[in-house]
Amino acid sequence: MKIAVALLFLLASTSALSADDVDYTRDVKSIFRERCYACHGALKQEAGLRLDTGSLAKTGGDNGAVIVPSDVEHSPLLERISAIDENVRMPPEGKPLTADQIRILTRWIQSGAVSPEHEQPEQDPGQHWAFQKPVRPEVPVNRNSIDAESANRNPIDAFIHAQSHSHGITAMPATDKATLLRRVCLDVKGLPPTADELLAFLADESPTGYEEAVDRLLASPQYGERWARHWMDVWRYSDWYGRRSVPDVMNSYPMVWRWRDWIVKSLNEDKSYNQLVVEMLAADELLPADDQNIVATGFLVRSWFKWNYETWKKDLVEHTGKAFLGLTLNCCQCHDHKYDPFSQAEYFRFRAFFEPLELRHDRVPGESDPGPFVKYVYALSYGPIKSGMVRVFDEYLEAETFMFSKGDSRLRIDGKPPMTPAAPSVIGGDKLQISKRVLPITSAYPGMKEFVRAEERGKPMAAIAAAETELAAAKVALTGEPAVLRDELSAAETALNVAREEALRQIAADTSSAVHQTLEGTQSLVLDAKIGRRALSHTVPELSSLADNAIVSYLVQIVQDDHTNFQLALDIAQGATGGYVAFEKGSIKTYHPGGFNEFVAGHYDLAKGQDRFRVQMQLDLLQNQFFLTVTSLSDGAILVNAVAAAVNGWKPQVNGKRGLFVDCRPGTEAIYDALTFAQPDGTKVLAFDFESPAFLEGQDVVDASFAASSAPWTVTAYCQLPATSRIMSAVSLNLGVQSAVARLKATQQALRLPMLTIAAAESTLAAAHLQLASIQQRIACDTIRYSTGLLSEDRQTEPAVKSLIDAACQCERAATVATAKARLAAADQAIAAAEVKIAESSKQADQTAIDAAQKSLQSAQQQRVTAMTALNAANATLATEPGEYTPLSPKYPQITSGRRAALANWIASRDNPLTARVAVNHIWLRHFGQALVETTHDFGRNGSRPTHPELLDWLACELMDSNWSMKHVHRLIVTSQTYRRASMLPHSSAGSSGQFASASALDPDNELYWRFPGARMQAEVVRDSLLAVAGQLDETMGGHEIDHKQGMISHRRSLYFAHHGEEKMEFLELFDAANACDCYKRTSSVQPQQALALTNSELTKTLSRQLATKLWMLVASETDSLRLPEANGEAVAAEVIPAAADNAIARFVRLAFLQVLNREPRAEELSASIGFLEQQSGRLTPTDGSAVAFDPHERARDNLIHALMNHNDFVTIR
Repeated sequence: MKIAVALLFLLASTSALSADDVDYTRDVKSIFRERCYACHGALKQEAGLRLDTGSLAKTGGDNGAVIVPSDVEHSPLLERISAIDENVRMPPEGKPLTADQIRILTRWIQSGAVSPEHEQPEQDPGQHWAFQKPVRPEVPVNRNSIDAESANRNPIDAFIHAQSHSHGITAMPATDKATLLRRVCLDVKGLPPTADELLAFLADESPTGYEEAVDRLLASPQYGERWARHWMDVWRYSDWYGRRSVPDVMNSYPMVWRWRDWIVKSLNEDKSYNQLVVEMLAADELLPADDQNIVATGFLVRSWFKWNYETWKKDLVEHTGKAFLGLTLNCCQCHDHKYDPFSQAEYFRFRAFFEPLELRHDRVPGESDPGPFVKYVYALSYGPIKSGMVRVFDEYLEAETFMFSKGDSRLRIDGKPPMTPAAPSVIGGDKLQISKRVLPITSAYPGMKEFVRAEERGKPMAAIAAAETELAAAKVALTGEPAVLRDELSAAETALNVAREEALRQIAADTSSAVHQTLEGTQSLVLDAKIGRRALSHTVPELSSLADNAIVSYLVQIVQDDHTNFQLALDIAQGATGGYVAFEKGSIKTYHPGGFNEFVAGHYDLAKGQDRFRVQMQLDLLQNQFFLTVTSLSDGAILVNAVAAAVNGWKPQVNGKRGLFVDCRPGTEAIYDALTFAQPDGTKVLAFDFESPAFLEGQDVVDASFAASSAPWTVTAYCQLPATSRIMSAVSLNLGVQSAVARLKATQQALRLPMLTIAAAESTLAAAHLQLASIQQRIACDTIRYSTGLLSEDRQTEPAVKSLIDAACQCERAATVATAKARLAAADQAIAAAEVKIAESSKQADQTAIDAAQKSLQSAQQQRVTAMTALNAANATLATEPGEYTPLSPKYPQITSGRRAALANWIASRDNPLTARVAVNHIWLRHFGQALVETTHDFGRNGSRPTHPELLDWLACELMDSNWSMKHVHRLIVTSQTYRRASMLPHSSAGSSGQFASASALDPDNELYWRFPGARMQAEVVRDSLLAVAGQLDETMGGHEIDHKQGMISHRRSLYFAHHGEEKMEFLELFDAANACDCYKRTSSVQPQQALALTNSELTKTLSRQLATKLWMLVASETDSLRLPEANGEAVAAEVIPAAADNAIARFVRLAFLQVLNREPRAEELSASIGFLEQQSGRLTPTDGSAVAFDPHERARDNLIHALMNHNDFVTIR
């Protein structure tokens, strides 16, 4: 075997590397560990080859030796790592080894491939420290050091001290009391102490004062809010997002905020950590009757992705593994894990826990029913629900999990059976006992819950009470019918008679100038589609003798313009169009010859009076067209002159399907007349003049009996109520008559209105009684049908039960009919009320009120149409055989797979080696800003080793032995000396820092915790603290998410603002708010925009002014002296400042420092602040004595508070 040609060039360059330049442990082994161990180490031995020791590498594998010491040409390893062909080159994944790495390995082999004689192979992956159950180690006893005694009081200090002492490191002393209180307040509840709290703590000299303060903090509701935000990072809390501007829910889900509130509540109650885990993963299976805790499954809901459930399941595997187990299970979806002993098959077995999942909506007491969960349908948007709760359940009990490749479920791996649920075997997850569970019937059928039944009964009961009140009021109103309405009715009738006589006189004299008049003769056809649509058709069998060049003509008037058209119909039944002429918003439209492409043939202008037209269609049927001419009757203008248009095969003599359409679409009113089909010589073959006696005034044309036609006019399927058609005479079209009719109708409606109100109330009352009866019958049926508590044992087939079901069904149908009648009566009452309002407003010439009443009238008319449609449908159903009544809620499977219950119990078990370790590591991270295991989401072999393994295991055992109480662990940590250490030397001790220089040099990253690792506040704490110090924080807890755009307006805690991957509150984002998709450990940046946000934010400016005003009022009302005790041996503002007026400024400065920075100003700070106030007020005072809009002294105080809110000591936790 010969070495690859590419390697020959590398050999030439190895002369630059001597044997002494290559160190096996430093150079060679690091390459093997980084690039080769995944396939050739303790975890896996492809081709039987191991490279985790030099001797094993030289031993070779199934194919013989891969390294021949001192012989590079016959060492196959070099050939494989330098191969050009990707199918041959090793390693097979990732980038090739670099030229330098190949040179190192080549030189090592050239020099004899020397390695340590007693080198140990890589540890068995199964023996990895994190995969072994934690055992409580003995607490070290520290002796022979200055702080050994205090270290032995708290086990945390004992472990920390033992390790730091072994490295010869001297720890920082305890910090001062003011700094400590501020630290623990910000740490535990996310808010700084008030000045009063600080002064009380400083004055408390009892030995247990700090511990008592800690207990108060842990008992405060703000603890749950602060630590909820930490755990929400870990558990990836996110409000719904996707396309919020549409809105369209795609990721997470609305109402998931209930999970957030559950986290807060659970933490405040100190619910055990393992119980939190159980409820988040399987509350629906393990606590199915506990609605208060089922919302915990928001953890599973949060990962829901509308468009692809594969993504949902993938995210659940990844983040269940990372959040609770500290394992990167996602790394073995496409292949076996490169570092940990997890196979690809185990990935899919873990996924199988979640395979049956689906979402559902459940009702919540006191809220409206959110309705059923709508499963994904392409092209539909899903708006957010506004009530109820969202949760998971097992819908697909028999769902199978198959292995697939490349993360694509379509690429199923052949020959692999369905995966059974299990966790990785190396940590005991393959021994889970999984069994299906029977759920309470209230879980499967929420309509059986008492609160649902009570609320369903309550709805009609409330309606009955309201209707009875309304009916009583209507009857009282009826007794007071005014005589003036009766007088008005008589006057209106007289006025109508006078108007009719005047109209007849005008017609006889032919002097009418009314806007509404007949187009020809004494009567015309009106199509009124101001609301709805009116489309009429008529067959024309009598046109068989019509010549190919005949003339079709008609008159049309546009009263209200949107769209009206006349059509020559190819097939009336099918609605097929041939020729077409439309008037639409000033345009006259028709079809281009040879098709149905619409074009504008001409224009009209209603504003100029062009509202009446003569339309002529000169047929040319041989050429399949007609010539359109439109003339304005108002001014004689020819608007369209013989323009060719399509008839698309219309010939009346072909068959009886031919005919014509007249159509008014919504928003239109038009008048038609003199519709004529004539031969070329003018002989009429068919004419519609709409004159009496064939058509009677006020009659709908579809009811007319036209003597010249064997077929009547008919309505088409395109009609929409309340649009109508009717015959109107010249008299009825006269404006004076119409005005008189409107007056008479309004008066009649005013007289009818009280009776209509009574009728509506009576109908509503009757419907409510029937609805109550229906609910009660359905509840009674449900109780009997499911008396065994099992949906599967429905007793519906028993004759007696079947009779009850039929009765309940019919009662529900009757209630539906009554409800439709009630809505119809309510619509009639609303129509009458609107018409009366229009009449009253017209008398007062109140156009605004008229317009509003017109809108109400249109709405009521549409409601009447809807109610009539519903009534017809309800009556039709009532006539059919009884069936199933409507259940009080959706029904779901009563059997659940038990898969997640088994998973949850295993994760929450003491036997799980990871759960408690991961939990305490997160808690430690949030207290100190650095974790015991840096890779908080990866406790595997590729993750970081713990800096203090014994302490980690001790804390894990302590958590479990203390009933998994997180408050217990918090208290242990914050009462330790390690936590109480200073992060920096006191200001007065700057000269004595030399003794800690060695600690900084030995442990620059503070891994040994010789000082408290101070850090900038997290984003939410910055904003909340600004509000808190100004006394403006709204401490209302819980509830719906608040729009993030309200962040600078609303004073609620930051926890409650919308948090998702689409948009974030800009202020929080500047301070490194959590990534809603992945945030096991927050990042912290320093950027100029942060200072600019604090400086320029309107919120900060406003809060500064409010706090300055508050503190100045406090100073003005102070009657005694103000003094702080000495802290840490340093006199802070040691002089006593009397409450005299000339010392008010100094007192204001001290109060400002106390409230904002939680400390007294140092002497130089006090002096500088007083000087600033004096100088700033001077700058703001006009030198010419002119007046200003503000008090310069007040503005200067505002500026000082603003500066303190921008101080580094404000945003830093020391």
